[in-house]
Amino acid sequence: MQNTSATNIGATIARARHAEGLTQEQLADLLGVTKAAVSKWELGLSLPDVALLPSIAAQFGMSLDELFDWDSQLDEGQVRETAARIALRANDDPEGAYAEIRSVTAEHPFCLPWLLQAAMFYLGRSAADPTRADELRDNAFDCLDRVEARSEDARQLALARFIRAGFLRRQDDRLGEAIALLEGIVGATPIGTSSVLASLYEQGGRAEDAASLRERDLFSSLGGVMGSICAQLLAHPSKTQVDALRKAGNALVLGLELEEHLPETALTFWAGAAVASAQLEEATEAASYLASFAGLAEKVISAAERGERFPAGPLFEHVFAPGNAADMVRPPASMVRKGLLSMVEGRGEWSLVAQDSKVARALARIRQL
Repeated sequence: MQNTSATNIGATIARARHAEGLTQEQLADLLGVTKAAVSKWELGLSLPDVALLPSIAAQFGMSLDELFDWDSQLDEGQVRETAARIALRANDDPEGAYAEIRSVTAEHPFCLPWLLQAAMFYLGRSAADPTRADELRDNAFDCLDRVEARSEDARQLALARFIRAGFLRRQDDRLGEAIALLEGIVGATPIGTSSVLASLYEQGGRAEDAASLRERDLFSSLGGVMGSICAQLLAHPSKTQVDALRKAGNALVLGLELEEHLPETALTFWAGAAVASAQLEEATEAASYLASFAGLAEKVISAAERGERFPAGPLFEHVFAPGNAADMVRPPASMVRKGLLSMVEGRGEWSLVAQDSKVARALARIRQL
């Protein structure tokens, strides 16, 4: 049976050697040992001599604790549950949430799935808590640096770069860096990978896993499609393009019952469609979208005040199953209200239709949320 300590240190040496671009023979020469000795370390068959440990750690720029990989690892379920608990706590006790996430990260400094979850938490909070954006960005980058230094998993590395780009895009002088990061990971996963995996789950008798994966894929794809539609609507497209985008968005809102089950997505579309309609000076259409926005926004804020969320519906029951992170995150009503108002406030396009009484009433109603 392999010794656990030998397995830990051997795996760490192998990862670090690959990261440095060294062969086993080159590392052996640097340390004054044989290639066979390095091979045995990496296979977990033996441990380096104690006197060599400082030299090995120095060679890779790490501490002895890092060399032995002494931190305990959280399993997937623990990562998910811990992240959901902290995200939920942040709604009412952000300082406590910050303290807890720092504590968990200190206890598991090299648990890569956790470090990615922590970085995602910091990204989300940096938008909700802009006064601490720099601090949260630095905390996230520390987590991402560790992932990128140690991971050999392409998906983890792609996610780390995606999160980093999320921070960089908020700095005008670093926009080019964000673009370069995302250009490097676009298309990294072949189209249809999720569909093939779901089919394999079914083939292996894992129907529930297949259904869950397809729901998550649909949820993610819907977010991407609606996000693109809304972004295009706000980019001052032509009349023909606006008509096509509004038609597509209306079909998705109606066909997937987004108003009842994913109201935030419907609200984002209605806000974008109202702005585009105003830009074209189509007051009737702008008023209609704004009125829909106001009515649903009132319901969403009311639900937030009660600590409730809209039912997920049959299409996304796995995504929002009780205990999942998506179900547990319940922003306070004040944050929800602020987010909704930000979708329509400060838009110069409203001046183009301001004389229309229905537009004026709808905007006044929204401002009173």
